[in-house]
Amino acid sequence: MVSGLMSPKTSRRSHGAAENNGSSATGTSSIVRISENKTELQLPLKILNDRITCILCNGYFVDATTVLDCLHTFCKSCLLKHFDEHDNTCPKCQTLIHQSHPTHYVAFDRTLQDIVYKLVPGMQAEEKRRREEYEANHSPSDSDADMYSEDESPKASNSQNKDKEKEKEKDNGVEEEQEADPSICCLKDPCAGHRREDEPILVILDAHELLAPIPKPFIRLPGIATINTIKRYISLILRGNIKYYQEYDIFCNDELMGRDFSMAFIYKTRWRNQSSAPMRLSYRPHFDY
Repeated sequence: MVSGLMSPKTSRRSHGAAENNGSSATGTSSIVRISENKTELQLPLKILNDRITCILCNGYFVDATTVLDCLHTFCKSCLLKHFDEHDNTCPKCQTLIHQSHPTHYVAFDRTLQDIVYKLVPGMQAEEKRRREEYEANHSPSDSDADMYSEDESPKASNSQNKDKEKEKEKDNGVEEEQEADPSICCLKDPCAGHRREDEPILVILDAHELLAPIPKPFIRLPGIATINTIKRYISLILRGNIKYYQEYDIFCNDELMGRDFSMAFIYKTRWRNQSSAPMRLSYRPHFDY
């Protein structure tokens, strides 16, 4: 179950709903201004709706969370609800994310979320207000403790038992380990549950002579990203669709990389931390050995 990771997201139909008329929270027409060569272009926000809305709730992204394998993005709470109530596949392309731990293979997309906040008028301030309201209404309560007297409280008896256990552990030289309180996990920052502690890895992609080079071969990936993520990226850039990703093989130091190899694993075992230079991976046409 992953419901414990749900963020305090409420219905956004009145605020974040991406209506066909491109209206904002206040119902007025939203215009996106883009400056190019000192010329300002004005575009209706509805033109960008397909890029900044979640297909699960039809609202603008809140805590935009991207599946690392297929690079499809959803609201964090929508995606976690999908895992809880349906299956562990991507809601858009039905790709299996992971058999048992799909939340380990998704990540908070801060860049996309910042873009949404900049494009949709008033959305960031309204979302902040809703989070504060949620936290105020869901603060830890002491009502359960009031049901017991001081002597009858199971909390008191449990604490006495714990004190005895601590004394035994100290006598045996065992240090106490501090346990995290799940009730306050990510209370102040719901996005923290999907931030990665590992350092991003810079990768440069070299094309085989039979394939076209990628216009921007430098990419930065989290250590948990897999070879399949890179193959889908190459397929999207070269073919315009990720469905051709199986037509490519990825090599590091002329060694074929498995589809589930992570960037961190390759960096440590194949690239072997070669200075601070970007890790070089080459892509070639797939060959059945």
